[in-house]
Amino acid sequence: MEFSKNKFLQIIENIKECYFEADLKGNLTFFNEPLLKLTGYSKEELLGFNYKHFADEKSRKRVFESFKNVYETAEPLTDFQYQFKSKNGENIICETSVYLKHDLKGNKVGFYGLIRDITERKKEEDIKENFKGALETIVIKRTKELKESEEKYRELLENMMEGYFEVDLKGTLTFVNDCYCKIFGYSSKEELIGKNHRTFQDEKTARKLFKIYDQLYKNEIPGPVLIERQNLTPSGETIYHETLADLKYDSVGNKVGFFGLIRDVTERKNAEQKLIESEVKYRNIIENAKEGYYEVDLKGNFTFFNNALCELLKFSPEEAMGLYYKSFMDEENSKRIFKAFNEVYRTGIEQPQFQYEIVTKNGEGLFGETSISLKYDSDGRKIGFCGFLRDITYGFVRDITEKTRAEQKLKESEEKYSNLFQHSNDGIIIHDLDGSIIDVNQKVLEQFGYTKSEILSLKIPQLHQIEEIEVSKNAFEEIAKKGFVRFEINFNKKNGEIFPAEVSSSLFNIGNNKFVQGIVREITERKKAEFLIKEEIQKLKELDQIRKDLISRVSHELKTPLVSIFGASELLLELFKDEMKAELIELIKMIENGSRRLNYLVNNLLDVTRIEYNQLQLEKETTDISNIIRDCVQEMMYLTKRRKLTIALELPEELYLEVDKIRIEQVILNLLSNAIKSTPPNGNIKINLNKKQNWAEISVSDTGIGLTKKEMQIIFSRFGKIERYGDGLEYIDIQGSGLGLYISKEIVGLHEGNIRAESEGRHKGSSFILKLPLN
Repeated sequence: MEFSKNKFLQIIENIKECYFEADLKGNLTFFNEPLLKLTGYSKEELLGFNYKHFADEKSRKRVFESFKNVYETAEPLTDFQYQFKSKNGENIICETSVYLKHDLKGNKVGFYGLIRDITERKKEEDIKENFKGALETIVIKRTKELKESEEKYRELLENMMEGYFEVDLKGTLTFVNDCYCKIFGYSSKEELIGKNHRTFQDEKTARKLFKIYDQLYKNEIPGPVLIERQNLTPSGETIYHETLADLKYDSVGNKVGFFGLIRDVTERKNAEQKLIESEVKYRNIIENAKEGYYEVDLKGNFTFFNNALCELLKFSPEEAMGLYYKSFMDEENSKRIFKAFNEVYRTGIEQPQFQYEIVTKNGEGLFGETSISLKYDSDGRKIGFCGFLRDITYGFVRDITEKTRAEQKLKESEEKYSNLFQHSNDGIIIHDLDGSIIDVNQKVLEQFGYTKSEILSLKIPQLHQIEEIEVSKNAFEEIAKKGFVRFEINFNKKNGEIFPAEVSSSLFNIGNNKFVQGIVREITERKKAEFLIKEEIQKLKELDQIRKDLISRVSHELKTPLVSIFGASELLLELFKDEMKAELIELIKMIENGSRRLNYLVNNLLDVTRIEYNQLQLEKETTDISNIIRDCVQEMMYLTKRRKLTIALELPEELYLEVDKIRIEQVILNLLSNAIKSTPPNGNIKINLNKKQNWAEISVSDTGIGLTKKEMQIIFSRFGKIERYGDGLEYIDIQGSGLGLYISKEIVGLHEGNIRAESEGRHKGSSFILKLPLN
């Protein structure tokens, strides 16, 4: 037994794995040397160590659960992995096999097992796993990018303006885009894919193309290669196009076909042909022109000319070809013409008429006039000049006479200007842009009180007050920008007096220098008049305010006695009617009616005052507008019956709006009252209420006297009462202040609505349309 135990211990000490034994609480009771090396502890430190000392919170829980499972099931635990810290703090990943330990009686007394250090192995596995994950991510990303690239590539091909094609090595089409189909006159790709390119051209063109593609395949010519060719469409039409073709390779670099872009150049070819025909025609015109025509290179050597030029210069065509421009003019004229040509080259602007002297081959002198234009090649590069040259010798002599006449007219004009300058009623000052005075007329000397020598020594800012510096500065800036300015400023006279002036300044050139002509007009009297006008306007405003205040005060003062008179007359009729004679009752009713009308007028005047002072305030509430109309009709029913009128209503059952109920009632009563007054007995009045888009529209129509165009222009104005008399108008009630419609319009305006009148003329009735917003 002792021998067996020693042998067991010897085996345990010599194995590479760590061996351990622990009691049921997890305290180490036995272990071998490899465990000491792994943990970094001494035998004395490790003996009795609990497993909790090695592991973090997470690992402790896993270790406990695993050992507990072995204890409860007696099933060994193999390949259990967890992490712990060595004595020096290093993280160690281990793989453990755990078995249940029994004593001789079979009681569970602890655990034993083997521990293997798999830290390096786990690192390698993690590296491999990370690499695998990264590789998979890269593969997925590259696959996605490739797919997106292919989709984008295909989309680009489909949407490009040029035709795109791919063919195999036999010349069979394997892919085309929509533009390729369109160029060749096909409606779908299916009609083209699978066809050989020989289908679209004659045998001669096919052989030519085969040779080019064969050279491209054998690398005898570099790609891509530009090919011009013509093809037949299905309709038999010949088209011209350019093809840019190159070799196509597969993913491993094998030549698998060709691909390229194709552009329809039929229009360009036709244009080139027309251009050739046009050039021939143009050359014929130039050859037969009476004026000399020339073309020179940038050095000034003739490259083309017509017969008329040769006749003008007395050179034969052979002598003229390549002739240098200095060969037929003197040094002074050659310098002038060089400068003119150089200016055209620099600016690109044509010189239509340049005159200079020419010396012909036989020494004869003449005056020529030439046009100078730049000449460009097909790429837009400047390559020379061209133009027409004509003999103006006779005209030049005539021009000298004209020049003399022009100089005489100029002299007369200058004398005329000088006379106007000196005798102008306004002061005229000539100064430069720095403000230095160059010249003045006599009026300026009178205005400012200076002598001419004194004022010419001054600058413009010295003539006005210091407070006017900003005005003067702004004027200088404005004239420099726009060339003209008009402004008002206060000037100082030599004696210190101040006078206001209106200045009109304009910019003009003498040679390369810019000057300003300022016309100074004294406006002292005008300023006095403006001051008086302002005073009168202020007085008128004050009078208007007094008028408004008077109307308001009188209206308020009348209100109280009117109420007393009206109330007293009503009370008399109510209490003593039976005791009064008919004449007395009639007088009291006259007092009552007069009080009512005067009260109505006072209320209108108060409303007008409120409107003028912007004090007419609305008290809006949600109100049934249909009900308001019915109430107004009911209120006026006594008057309607008295005049034997019929009122027809076309109203919805209810229509709610946000309005000031009292003010809208006032408007409708006014419109209805006007209709009743203007309609003859047995006439008709109609009131409509409709919803139209975002508006509620109320119309009050009658069959009465109607309105003329002139009357419709004034009815909504203040005191716009219409006086109408004559035969057939006896029924009209002419009482009223002329304020009702004016107030109604203002009330409707405060509701953000509008009101208008319509009538076809006298005796044709009238309609008043009132619109109020629904919201």
